[in-house]
Amino acid sequence: MEIIQKWKKQRKKFLLKMSIFSFVFYLSLPVSIGLFPEFMSQPKFGGLSWVWIYSFVQIGMTWILGWIYWRKSKELDELIAEMEHKVEALE
Repeated sequence: MEIIQKWKKQRKKFLLKMSIFSFVFYLSLPVSIGLFPEFMSQPKFGGLSWVWIYSFVQIGMTWILGWIYWRKSKELDELIAEMEHKVEALE
């Protein structure tokens, strides 16, 4: 069935993009601390260093990525519902 193939392709593409982005985004903090310790410890906004700022951004990004995943899962669930309707129509 073409709907199953479409669902698998969209799911795989989405998960690959999300996994790569998450991996790079979340590992960039410890890598940047290791490579640029002087820069990352400099106070920027109200005495907060870049490490703290990036850490707080990661909290927000976790919520945003969760929301994006939720939206995409609803879209993929619609494909499954469409597939179920087609199977029911064949019976």
